[in-house]
Amino acid sequence: MARRFLSGLLLLSCGACGADSALATRPGFRGTVTISVVLQGSGSDADDFTYTLGSSPPAAIAPGQPVTMREVAEGTHTVQLLDLATHCLAHEPEKTIVVTDGQTTAVQFVVECFGGFAYAEWYSPNHQQIFYLSEDGTTRKLSQLVGRNIAREWSPDGSRLLLENDTNGNLDLYTVRADGTDHRRLTSHPYNDILPRWSPDGTQILFTRRAPGQSATSTLHVVSADGSFERPMLEPYHADYDASWTTDGTEIVFSCDRFERQYDLCIAKADGSNVRSIATLDALAQARPSPDGSHVAMYGYDTSQSVYVTPLDGSILLKLTSAFTAHSFDWSPDGQRLVLQTFTGIWRIHRVNRDGTDLRLLNPDSVSHSVPRWSPDGEWILYLRNHPVDQQVWIMRADGSGARRLTGGYAFKLNPVWNPKARPSARRAGSSVTSR
Repeated sequence: MARRFLSGLLLLSCGACGADSALATRPGFRGTVTISVVLQGSGSDADDFTYTLGSSPPAAIAPGQPVTMREVAEGTHTVQLLDLATHCLAHEPEKTIVVTDGQTTAVQFVVECFGGFAYAEWYSPNHQQIFYLSEDGTTRKLSQLVGRNIAREWSPDGSRLLLENDTNGNLDLYTVRADGTDHRRLTSHPYNDILPRWSPDGTQILFTRRAPGQSATSTLHVVSADGSFERPMLEPYHADYDASWTTDGTEIVFSCDRFERQYDLCIAKADGSNVRSIATLDALAQARPSPDGSHVAMYGYDTSQSVYVTPLDGSILLKLTSAFTAHSFDWSPDGQRLVLQTFTGIWRIHRVNRDGTDLRLLNPDSVSHSVPRWSPDGEWILYLRNHPVDQQVWIMRADGSGARRLTGGYAFKLNPVWNPKARPSARRAGSSVTSR
Protein backbone atom coordinates (compact mmCIF):
# COMPACT_ATOMS: atom_id res chain seq x y z
CA MET A 1 0.00 0.00 0.00
CA ALA A 2 2.86 2.37 0.89
CA ARG A 3 4.53 1.54 -2.42
CA ARG A 4 1.43 2.40 -4.44
CA PHE A 5 1.04 5.67 -2.51
CA LEU A 6 4.64 6.54 -3.39
CA SER A 7 3.94 5.72 -7.04
CA GLY A 8 1.00 8.10 -6.97
CA LEU A 9 3.17 10.87 -5.63
CA LEU A 10 5.71 10.27 -8.39
CA LEU A 11 2.97 10.43 -11.03
CA LEU A 12 1.62 13.69 -9.64
CA SER A 13 5.07 15.24 -9.56
CA CYS A 14 5.75 14.12 -13.12
CA GLY A 15 2.47 15.33 -14.60
CA ALA A 16 2.17 14.42 -18.32
CA CYS A 17 5.83 13.49 -18.69
CA GLY A 18 5.05 11.05 -21.52
CA ALA A 19 5.80 7.37 -21.93
CA ASP A 20 9.39 7.72 -20.79
CA SER A 21 8.59 9.02 -17.29
CA ALA A 22 10.56 7.70 -14.30
CA LEU A 23 7.50 5.77 -13.22
CA ALA A 24 7.35 3.94 -16.54
CA THR A 25 10.83 2.46 -16.01
CA ARG A 26 10.13 0.88 -12.60
CA PRO A 27 9.67 -2.90 -12.47
CA GLY A 28 6.20 -4.33 -11.89
CA PHE A 29 3.01 -2.32 -12.13
CA ARG A 30 1.99 -3.37 -15.65
CA GLY A 31 -1.22 -2.91 -17.60
CA THR A 32 -2.75 -3.64 -21.00
CA VAL A 33 -3.52 -1.20 -23.83
CA THR A 34 -5.86 -1.91 -26.76
CA ILE A 35 -5.70 0.37 -29.80
CA SER A 36 -8.33 0.41 -32.54
CA VAL A 37 -9.23 2.48 -35.61
CA VAL A 38 -12.80 3.22 -36.67
CA LEU A 39 -13.14 4.32 -40.29
CA GLN A 40 -15.79 6.79 -41.49
CA GLY A 41 -16.51 8.50 -44.80
CA SER A 42 -16.63 7.16 -48.37
CA GLY A 43 -13.06 5.88 -48.60
CA SER A 44 -10.11 4.28 -46.85
CA ASP A 45 -6.32 4.42 -46.76
CA ALA A 46 -4.82 1.86 -49.13
CA ASP A 47 -1.83 1.03 -46.92
CA ASP A 48 -3.59 1.47 -43.57
CA PHE A 49 -1.92 3.29 -40.66
CA THR A 50 0.83 3.02 -38.06
CA TYR A 51 0.78 3.87 -34.37
CA THR A 52 3.30 4.54 -31.64
CA LEU A 53 2.95 4.11 -27.89
CA GLY A 54 5.41 6.42 -26.15
CA SER A 55 8.87 5.87 -27.62
CA SER A 56 7.99 2.50 -29.15
CA PRO A 57 8.80 2.08 -32.85
CA PRO A 58 5.88 2.54 -35.30
CA ALA A 59 3.76 -0.55 -35.86
CA ALA A 60 0.99 -1.29 -38.36
CA ILE A 61 -2.70 -1.09 -37.53
CA ALA A 62 -5.73 -1.55 -39.79
CA PRO A 63 -9.37 -0.51 -39.32
CA GLY A 64 -11.39 -3.30 -37.71
CA GLN A 65 -8.26 -5.06 -36.42
CA PRO A 66 -7.54 -3.88 -32.85
CA VAL A 67 -4.04 -4.20 -31.47
CA THR A 68 -3.50 -5.36 -27.87
CA MET A 69 -0.27 -4.42 -26.07
CA ARG A 70 0.45 -6.28 -22.83
CA GLU A 71 3.00 -5.61 -20.13
CA VAL A 72 2.82 -1.83 -20.63
CA ALA A 73 4.46 0.03 -17.75
CA GLU A 74 2.07 1.84 -15.45
CA GLY A 75 2.06 5.59 -16.01
CA THR A 76 1.25 8.30 -18.50
CA HIS A 77 1.77 7.53 -22.17
CA THR A 78 1.22 9.25 -25.51
CA VAL A 79 -0.39 7.24 -28.32
CA GLN A 80 -0.16 8.59 -31.88
CA LEU A 81 -1.77 7.53 -35.15
CA LEU A 82 0.55 8.11 -38.10
CA ASP A 83 0.88 7.69 -41.88
CA LEU A 84 -2.49 9.10 -42.86
CA ALA A 85 -3.05 9.70 -46.57
CA THR A 86 -3.95 13.20 -47.76
CA HIS A 87 -7.59 12.21 -48.19
CA CYS A 88 -7.86 10.94 -44.58
CA LEU A 89 -8.18 12.87 -41.33
CA ALA A 90 -7.93 11.57 -37.77
CA HIS A 91 -10.18 13.54 -35.43
CA GLU A 92 -7.62 13.17 -32.59
CA PRO A 93 -4.35 11.76 -33.97
CA GLU A 94 -2.59 12.01 -30.59
CA LYS A 95 -4.00 10.92 -27.24
CA THR A 96 -2.62 10.84 -23.71
CA ILE A 97 -3.53 7.82 -21.61
CA VAL A 98 -2.85 6.63 -18.07
CA VAL A 99 -2.03 2.92 -17.68
CA THR A 100 -2.97 1.36 -14.32
CA ASP A 101 -1.52 -1.83 -12.88
CA GLY A 102 -3.61 -4.85 -13.85
CA GLN A 103 -6.13 -2.81 -15.86
CA THR A 104 -6.90 -2.50 -19.59
CA THR A 105 -6.90 0.95 -21.21
CA ALA A 106 -8.74 1.28 -24.52
CA VAL A 107 -7.70 3.83 -27.15
CA GLN A 108 -9.88 4.41 -30.18
CA PHE A 109 -9.00 6.60 -33.16
CA VAL A 110 -11.76 7.82 -35.49
CA VAL A 111 -10.51 8.42 -39.03
CA GLU A 112 -12.53 9.94 -41.86
CA CYS A 113 -11.38 9.09 -45.40
CA PHE A 114 -12.92 10.11 -48.70
CA GLY A 115 -12.91 8.40 -52.07
CA GLY A 116 -15.14 7.69 -55.00
CA PHE A 117 -14.49 10.67 -57.26
CA ALA A 118 -12.69 11.29 -60.53
CA TYR A 119 -10.72 14.41 -61.41
CA ALA A 120 -8.34 15.63 -64.09
CA GLU A 121 -4.72 16.71 -63.77
CA TRP A 122 -3.76 19.64 -66.00
CA TYR A 123 -0.29 19.57 -67.57
CA SER A 124 -0.75 22.00 -70.46
CA PRO A 125 -3.65 23.48 -72.47
CA ASN A 126 -3.53 20.41 -74.72
CA HIS A 127 -2.78 17.73 -72.16
CA GLN A 128 -4.83 16.63 -69.19
CA GLN A 129 -5.39 13.17 -67.77
CA ILE A 130 -8.17 11.70 -65.60
CA PHE A 131 -7.61 9.91 -62.30
CA TYR A 132 -9.91 8.17 -59.84
CA LEU A 133 -9.48 8.24 -56.08
CA SER A 134 -11.34 5.03 -55.34
CA GLU A 135 -13.15 3.95 -52.21
CA ASP A 136 -10.31 1.58 -51.32
CA GLY A 137 -7.89 4.52 -51.09
CA THR A 138 -5.92 3.85 -54.27
CA THR A 139 -5.58 6.40 -57.08
CA ARG A 140 -5.92 4.98 -60.59
CA LYS A 141 -5.37 6.60 -63.97
CA LEU A 142 -8.54 6.20 -66.05
CA SER A 143 -7.70 7.99 -69.29
CA GLN A 144 -5.54 6.08 -71.75
CA LEU A 145 -5.01 8.53 -74.61
CA VAL A 146 -2.85 11.63 -74.97
CA GLY A 147 -4.40 15.07 -75.42
CA ARG A 148 -7.25 16.57 -73.47
CA ASN A 149 -9.31 14.15 -71.43
CA ILE A 150 -12.42 15.64 -69.85
CA ALA A 151 -14.39 13.73 -67.21
CA ARG A 152 -18.13 14.20 -67.66
CA GLU A 153 -20.37 11.76 -65.83
CA TRP A 154 -20.47 8.34 -64.18
CA SER A 155 -22.93 5.69 -65.30
CA PRO A 156 -25.94 5.37 -62.96
CA ASP A 157 -24.50 2.14 -61.51
CA GLY A 158 -21.10 3.78 -60.96
CA SER A 159 -19.23 1.21 -63.05
CA ARG A 160 -18.07 3.39 -65.97
CA LEU A 161 -16.92 6.98 -66.47
CA LEU A 162 -17.99 8.94 -69.54
CA LEU A 163 -15.32 11.26 -70.96
CA GLU A 164 -14.28 13.36 -73.93
CA ASN A 165 -10.90 13.13 -75.70
CA ASP A 166 -9.43 15.10 -78.60
CA THR A 167 -6.60 12.78 -79.72
CA ASN A 168 -8.13 12.53 -83.19
CA GLY A 169 -8.23 16.31 -83.73
CA ASN A 170 -11.77 16.72 -82.41
CA LEU A 171 -13.59 15.65 -79.27
CA ASP A 172 -14.93 12.09 -79.29
CA LEU A 173 -16.73 10.20 -76.54
CA TYR A 174 -15.29 7.29 -74.56
CA THR A 175 -16.14 5.27 -71.49
CA VAL A 176 -13.84 3.40 -69.11
CA ARG A 177 -14.36 1.13 -66.14
CA ALA A 178 -13.73 2.44 -62.63
CA ASP A 179 -10.65 0.20 -62.41
CA GLY A 180 -9.15 1.77 -65.57
CA THR A 181 -9.83 -1.18 -67.88
CA ASP A 182 -11.98 -1.58 -70.99
CA HIS A 183 -11.40 1.89 -72.48
CA ARG A 184 -14.13 2.08 -75.12
CA ARG A 185 -14.61 4.58 -77.96
CA LEU A 186 -18.25 5.52 -78.61
CA THR A 187 -18.15 8.14 -81.41
CA SER A 188 -15.85 8.94 -84.34
CA HIS A 189 -17.44 11.86 -86.19
CA PRO A 190 -15.19 14.70 -87.49
CA TYR A 191 -17.28 17.21 -85.52
CA ASN A 192 -16.92 17.68 -81.76
CA ASP A 193 -19.07 15.34 -79.65
CA ILE A 194 -19.48 17.01 -76.28
CA LEU A 195 -21.59 17.32 -73.10
CA PRO A 196 -22.67 13.66 -72.89
CA ARG A 197 -25.28 12.42 -70.40
CA TRP A 198 -26.23 8.87 -69.40
CA SER A 199 -29.88 7.87 -69.55
CA PRO A 200 -31.28 6.99 -66.10
CA ASP A 201 -31.27 3.27 -66.98
CA GLY A 202 -27.65 3.43 -68.19
CA THR A 203 -28.38 2.06 -71.68
CA GLN A 204 -28.04 5.25 -73.77
CA ILE A 205 -25.95 8.40 -73.94
CA LEU A 206 -27.31 11.75 -75.09
CA PHE A 207 -24.79 14.28 -76.45
CA THR A 208 -24.28 17.45 -78.48
CA ARG A 209 -22.51 17.35 -81.86
CA ARG A 210 -21.03 20.71 -82.77
CA ALA A 211 -19.25 21.80 -85.93
CA PRO A 212 -15.67 23.05 -85.40
CA GLY A 213 -14.80 26.73 -85.47
CA GLN A 214 -17.26 29.51 -84.77
CA SER A 215 -20.22 27.83 -86.39
CA ALA A 216 -23.40 27.81 -84.32
CA THR A 217 -24.42 24.48 -85.83
CA SER A 218 -25.10 21.92 -83.12
CA THR A 219 -27.41 18.95 -82.99
CA LEU A 220 -28.50 16.41 -80.39
CA HIS A 221 -27.65 12.75 -80.88
CA VAL A 222 -28.00 9.55 -78.88
CA VAL A 223 -25.83 6.43 -78.88
CA SER A 224 -26.12 3.13 -77.06
CA ALA A 225 -23.79 2.70 -74.08
CA ASP A 226 -21.67 0.20 -76.04
CA GLY A 227 -21.16 2.67 -78.93
CA SER A 228 -23.71 1.11 -81.27
CA PHE A 229 -26.82 2.45 -82.93
CA GLU A 230 -25.94 6.15 -83.02
CA ARG A 231 -28.75 8.35 -84.37
CA PRO A 232 -30.01 11.97 -84.30
CA MET A 233 -32.37 12.77 -81.47
CA LEU A 234 -33.98 15.73 -83.29
CA GLU A 235 -33.98 17.08 -86.83
CA PRO A 236 -30.62 18.76 -87.65
CA TYR A 237 -31.86 22.23 -88.62
CA HIS A 238 -31.47 24.09 -85.33
CA ALA A 239 -28.82 24.94 -82.75
CA ASP A 240 -29.86 22.50 -80.04
CA TYR A 241 -27.29 21.69 -77.36
CA ASP A 242 -26.47 20.71 -73.76
CA ALA A 243 -29.29 18.23 -73.17
CA SER A 244 -30.16 16.14 -70.09
CA TRP A 245 -32.64 13.36 -69.49
CA THR A 246 -35.48 13.92 -67.09
CA THR A 247 -35.28 11.78 -63.97
CA ASP A 248 -37.67 9.14 -65.28
CA GLY A 249 -35.99 9.03 -68.71
CA THR A 250 -39.17 9.78 -70.65
CA GLU A 251 -38.14 13.28 -71.80
CA ILE A 252 -35.10 15.48 -72.41
CA VAL A 253 -34.51 19.14 -71.54
CA PHE A 254 -32.09 21.23 -73.60
CA SER A 255 -31.14 24.66 -74.91
CA CYS A 256 -32.68 25.47 -78.29
CA ASP A 257 -32.98 28.28 -80.82
CA ARG A 258 -36.46 27.33 -81.99
CA PHE A 259 -39.55 29.52 -81.80
CA GLU A 260 -37.54 32.40 -83.34
CA ARG A 261 -35.57 33.02 -80.16
CA GLN A 262 -32.12 32.34 -78.74
CA TYR A 263 -32.29 30.64 -76.39
CA ASP A 264 -35.22 28.77 -74.93
CA LEU A 265 -35.29 25.99 -72.43
CA CYS A 266 -37.00 23.28 -74.43
CA ILE A 267 -38.38 19.88 -73.54
CA ALA A 268 -39.19 16.93 -75.81
CA LYS A 269 -40.17 13.31 -75.55
CA ALA A 270 -37.30 10.83 -75.45
CA ASP A 271 -38.13 9.83 -79.04
CA GLY A 272 -37.67 13.45 -80.18
CA SER A 273 -41.36 14.27 -80.56
CA ASN A 274 -43.47 17.01 -78.96
CA VAL A 275 -40.79 19.71 -78.73
CA ARG A 276 -41.99 22.70 -76.73
CA SER A 277 -40.58 25.72 -74.88
CA ILE A 278 -40.52 25.99 -71.09
CA ALA A 279 -38.63 29.28 -70.52
CA THR A 280 -36.68 31.92 -72.42
CA LEU A 281 -33.26 33.27 -71.44
CA ASP A 282 -30.20 34.57 -73.27
CA ALA A 283 -27.17 32.25 -73.43
CA LEU A 284 -29.14 29.52 -71.70
CA ALA A 285 -27.08 26.44 -70.81
CA GLN A 286 -26.62 23.60 -68.31
CA ALA A 287 -30.28 22.61 -68.07
CA ARG A 288 -30.38 19.96 -65.33
CA PRO A 289 -33.52 18.40 -63.86
CA SER A 290 -33.67 18.05 -60.08
CA PRO A 291 -33.16 14.53 -58.70
CA ASP A 292 -36.79 14.41 -57.59
CA GLY A 293 -37.88 15.22 -61.15
CA SER A 294 -40.01 18.25 -60.30
CA HIS A 295 -37.78 21.20 -61.36
CA VAL A 296 -35.09 22.24 -63.82
CA ALA A 297 -32.12 24.48 -63.04
CA MET A 298 -30.13 26.33 -65.71
CA TYR A 299 -27.62 29.09 -66.29
CA GLY A 300 -28.57 32.14 -68.32
CA TYR A 301 -29.18 35.90 -68.62
CA ASP A 302 -32.15 38.13 -68.16
CA THR A 303 -30.67 41.42 -66.95
CA SER A 304 -27.65 39.67 -65.45
CA GLN A 305 -25.97 36.26 -65.30
CA SER A 306 -27.42 33.83 -62.80
CA VAL A 307 -28.74 30.35 -62.12
CA TYR A 308 -32.48 29.97 -62.55
CA VAL A 309 -34.96 27.34 -61.43
CA THR A 310 -38.37 26.50 -62.86
CA PRO A 311 -40.91 23.74 -62.30
CA LEU A 312 -40.85 21.23 -65.13
CA ASP A 313 -43.96 22.85 -66.62
CA GLY A 314 -42.21 26.26 -66.80
CA SER A 315 -44.88 27.97 -64.72
CA ILE A 316 -42.44 30.11 -62.66
CA LEU A 317 -38.91 31.18 -63.58
CA LEU A 318 -36.99 32.00 -60.40
CA LYS A 319 -33.63 33.78 -60.33
CA LEU A 320 -31.52 32.50 -57.43
CA THR A 321 -28.98 35.33 -57.18
CA SER A 322 -29.96 38.92 -57.87
CA ALA A 323 -27.12 40.78 -56.14
CA PHE A 324 -24.24 38.94 -57.81
CA THR A 325 -23.34 36.57 -60.62
CA ALA A 326 -23.78 32.79 -60.50
CA HIS A 327 -22.31 30.61 -63.23
CA SER A 328 -22.71 26.92 -62.45
CA PHE A 329 -24.44 24.71 -59.92
CA ASP A 330 -25.16 21.24 -58.62
CA TRP A 331 -28.35 19.79 -57.16
CA SER A 332 -28.45 18.22 -53.70
CA PRO A 333 -29.41 14.52 -53.86
CA ASP A 334 -32.90 15.24 -52.51
CA GLY A 335 -33.50 18.02 -55.06
CA GLN A 336 -34.32 20.62 -52.40
CA ARG A 337 -31.13 22.73 -52.53
CA LEU A 338 -28.36 23.78 -54.89
CA VAL A 339 -24.74 24.78 -54.53
CA LEU A 340 -23.72 27.65 -56.79
CA GLN A 341 -20.42 28.84 -58.18
CA THR A 342 -20.73 32.59 -57.68
CA PHE A 343 -18.65 35.68 -58.35
CA THR A 344 -18.47 38.53 -55.84
CA GLY A 345 -15.07 39.92 -56.83
CA ILE A 346 -13.67 36.42 -56.28
CA TRP A 347 -15.09 32.98 -57.10
CA ARG A 348 -17.15 31.71 -54.19
CA ILE A 349 -19.56 28.88 -53.34
CA HIS A 350 -23.07 29.60 -52.08
CA ARG A 351 -25.85 27.26 -51.03
CA VAL A 352 -29.52 28.05 -51.57
CA ASN A 353 -32.92 26.40 -51.35
CA ARG A 354 -34.54 25.84 -54.72
CA ASP A 355 -37.25 28.40 -53.84
CA GLY A 356 -34.52 31.05 -53.48
CA THR A 357 -34.54 31.19 -49.67
CA ASP A 358 -31.63 30.70 -47.28
CA LEU A 359 -28.91 31.88 -49.65
CA ARG A 360 -25.64 31.59 -47.74
CA LEU A 361 -21.92 31.76 -48.41
CA LEU A 362 -20.02 28.58 -47.61
CA ASN A 363 -16.49 28.57 -46.20
CA PRO A 364 -15.28 32.17 -46.76
CA ASP A 365 -11.63 32.20 -47.84
CA SER A 366 -9.16 34.58 -49.43
CA VAL A 367 -8.63 32.01 -52.22
CA SER A 368 -11.30 31.43 -54.87
CA HIS A 369 -13.42 28.26 -54.95
CA SER A 370 -15.16 26.70 -57.94
CA VAL A 371 -16.95 23.66 -59.41
CA PRO A 372 -18.96 22.56 -56.34
CA ARG A 373 -20.24 18.97 -56.41
CA TRP A 374 -22.62 17.51 -53.84
CA SER A 375 -21.70 14.06 -52.43
CA PRO A 376 -24.14 11.20 -53.09
CA ASP A 377 -25.19 11.15 -49.41
CA GLY A 378 -25.79 14.92 -49.33
CA GLU A 379 -23.41 15.46 -46.41
CA TRP A 380 -20.38 16.88 -48.22
CA ILE A 381 -19.42 19.17 -51.11
CA LEU A 382 -16.37 18.64 -53.31
CA TYR A 383 -14.83 21.71 -54.90
CA LEU A 384 -11.64 23.17 -56.34
CA ARG A 385 -9.63 25.56 -54.22
CA ASN A 386 -8.01 27.68 -56.90
CA HIS A 387 -4.75 28.73 -55.29
CA PRO A 388 -2.53 30.46 -57.90
CA VAL A 389 0.20 27.81 -57.54
CA ASP A 390 -1.67 24.85 -56.04
CA GLN A 391 -5.16 24.09 -57.37
CA GLN A 392 -6.43 20.98 -55.58
CA VAL A 393 -9.66 19.13 -54.81
CA TRP A 394 -11.04 20.02 -51.39
CA ILE A 395 -14.10 18.95 -49.45
CA MET A 396 -16.34 20.63 -46.88
CA ARG A 397 -19.51 19.76 -45.05
CA ALA A 398 -22.79 20.90 -46.56
CA ASP A 399 -22.85 23.79 -44.05
CA GLY A 400 -19.35 24.95 -45.10
CA SER A 401 -17.49 23.60 -42.08
CA GLY A 402 -14.69 21.06 -41.95
CA ALA A 403 -12.91 22.16 -45.12
CA ARG A 404 -9.80 20.18 -46.01
CA ARG A 405 -7.67 19.14 -48.96
CA LEU A 406 -8.05 15.70 -50.57
CA THR A 407 -5.49 15.70 -53.39
CA GLY A 408 -1.84 16.68 -53.68
CA GLY A 409 0.98 16.87 -56.19
CA TYR A 410 2.27 19.56 -58.47
CA ALA A 411 -0.41 19.32 -61.21
CA PHE A 412 -3.48 21.56 -61.11
CA LYS A 413 -6.70 19.57 -60.59
CA LEU A 414 -9.86 20.07 -62.65
CA ASN A 415 -13.50 19.04 -62.66
CA PRO A 416 -14.08 16.62 -59.76
CA VAL A 417 -16.93 14.17 -60.45
CA TRP A 418 -18.47 11.99 -57.72
CA ASN A 419 -19.24 8.37 -58.45
CA PRO A 420 -22.98 8.07 -57.60
CA LYS A 421 -22.30 4.79 -55.78
CA ALA A 422 -19.53 6.22 -53.58
CA ARG A 423 -20.46 5.04 -50.11
CA PRO A 424 -18.56 4.22 -46.92
CA SER A 425 -16.10 1.44 -47.71
CA ALA A 426 -16.38 -2.05 -46.31
CA ARG A 427 -14.69 -2.33 -42.96
CA ARG A 428 -12.18 -5.11 -42.77
CA ALA A 429 -12.98 -7.37 -39.86
CA GLY A 430 -10.38 -9.73 -38.46
CA SER A 431 -8.81 -11.09 -35.32
CA SER A 432 -7.09 -8.63 -33.06
CA VAL A 433 -3.31 -8.39 -32.95
CA THR A 434 -1.44 -8.94 -29.71
CA SER A 435 2.04 -7.62 -29.00
CA ARG A 436 4.18 -7.56 -25.90
